[in-house]
Amino acid sequence: MIRLTDIIQAIANLYAQKTRTLLTALGIVFGVGSVIGMLAIGSGAKEESLRFIEQLGVRNILIDSRPATSQEEFQQRRRSSPGLSERDVRILQANIESVETLSPRKSMHPARVLPKPARDIPEMYGVRPSYQVIHSLRLSEGRFLTESEDAASAAVCVLGEAAKVNVLGYAPAVGKYVKVNDTWMEVVGVLHEQLLAGAQSSGSAMQDINNIIYIPVNTLQYRFWDQGSQMKDELDGIELRLRATADSIEVAKVVTSAPRTRTRTCRTFR
Repeated sequence: MIRLTDIIQAIANLYAQKTRTLLTALGIVFGVGSVIGMLAIGSGAKEESLRFIEQLGVRNILIDSRPATSQEEFQQRRRSSPGLSERDVRILQANIESVETLSPRKSMHPARVLPKPARDIPEMYGVRPSYQVIHSLRLSEGRFLTESEDAASAAVCVLGEAAKVNVLGYAPAVGKYVKVNDTWMEVVGVLHEQLLAGAQSSGSAMQDINNIIYIPVNTLQYRFWDQGSQMKDELDGIELRLRATADSIEVAKVVTSAPRTRTRTCRTFR
């Protein structure tokens, strides 16, 4: 049992050794603080990693067209494969039973955008409404694209968070219009900011996934003409989400083993 005299003596010893007491206290404070800080950093990194994995989609398979660097390379590829096209979309839908949903993806870099962007001109992606489900996209304003708008090649768009600020500023954007090349597009939605760790690579450059304008894929095909399309496949990619019971690795093997996939890369997230 601790007696009062022991406590008084301990306090007296601490008072007599002020410097040693101060240094000991600081060591304890910094030691405990370091442990708490490392635990907080680890917890934050784990949460960020889980968010990134959720955004990628653990049941997703992404099929990307490989861009040709020269006309000779493009012609050589065409001798063995017609390239990624809408036909591939129909083949995958018809032959892979474990596909829950899929979306073709076609991209284009606009020559001009109005209002004039404050920074880089946003990239434009033509996708189906199912693209939102595949990539778990969340909206901060409005809604995503609809099947009827895709079927009608409607002049509507959804802006990535950086594209919205870049072109229209910080005010609400839904209902406003942006002009891409010669076509006016009505803004129907704005996405929440996505993790930059998921930025997509295009050659040696990394594409900011927040600085993108999303439009229906049929709108891009029928209302826009891409000057660089002579060296590209009909589609830049096909994105699939599998059912919960599907084995994504086995499905990816089926996709990459098809003769028509020789000019593509296939990525899975598991």
